[in-house]
Amino acid sequence: MSLSSLVEFDARARIGRLHLLVDAPNFCTIPVSVTRRAILNVASPPRATSERFEQYLGFFESIALEKYGRVGPGRQIAVTAEDVRIWRRTAPATAASPSKKSLFLISNKGEFGCCD
Repeated sequence: MSLSSLVEFDARARIGRLHLLVDAPNFCTIPVSVTRRAILNVASPPRATSERFEQYLGFFESIALEKYGRVGPGRQIAVTAEDVRIWRRTAPATAASPSKKSLFLISNKGEFGCCD
């Protein structure tokens, strides 16, 4: 479902932003914010760094795509610490492992929106 993503990390606020590119049913971008606490809770020891965010990018994308399936197009998605806890309980163990490869780009902070 996800084609790729544009990614940015705000080092000051220690939050991540994804802009997932999705082609179901029409091509669109979905803005996703990943909270500081979600980045802290994804692995031990807790670290809210760009490296940790990049390492678990696939994990955050999976959560965002699952939430997109529930909320639908046209809405921004926030991945929270509670989402991480729920995903860890319900997803297969391999889904919580770090990404082997990831696309880590700094977005141009343009306008992103989802097609209806």
